[in-house]
Amino acid sequence: MSRVRVDQQQAQLDNIERVRRMLADDVFENDSRRIENKPGQ
Repeated sequence: MSRVRVDQQQAQLDNIERVRRMLADDVFENDSRRIENKPGQ
């Protein structure tokens, strides 16, 4: 396997990780809002 391919794969993984983190942050914020909006649940 050439070095260039490894770099491309790593860049792809970094992008996926970044997107997953953004999505996780959005979900967490939405959950927090939902919990604040509905106390006692």
